[in-house]
Amino acid sequence: AAEAVSDTGELKRNWAKGIYTINTPRSQAAMGWIGGETIALADVEARVKTRNASVAVQSLEAAPIGQSRNLLISFGARAVPKEGNKTPFHVEPVEGVLSVRAPKGLRLYKRGILQEMKEIPVAYREGRYAIALDDSLRTNWLFLRPGQ
Repeated sequence: AAEAVSDTGELKRNWAKGIYTINTPRSQAAMGWIGGETIALADVEARVKTRNASVAVQSLEAAPIGQSRNLLISFGARAVPKEGNKTPFHVEPVEGVLSVRAPKGLRLYKRGILQEMKEIPVAYREGRYAIALDDSLRTNWLFLRPGQ
């Protein structure tokens, strides 16, 4: 078989493309060879350029993603250590656009060097946040939540 799907349809593994997706009300993720693909889940759409990457959106409360006012966005790609498995690691940036359906009025944050929350501008159109993923973010975790 080219693809395996769970009984609920929430978990999918496409062996031919090398892509795994999770599509539950509170966790939606895509990982593997997602570069160049458009991955459309219930509340999340990922258009990633990075060849091999992972992108996940999770509700941090009992509400589904589309109704949650507290979301964690995680993403990552290859991390290669210096010669001899020494630090620091070279971390490949995840590049692309993430679209998340969520309530209006949330703000996008990342943690700064001193663990303070730093706001990042984000566009909201037609019920969705459009989040640009690129090397300038300098993080692998973002938060969509009410203003501080």
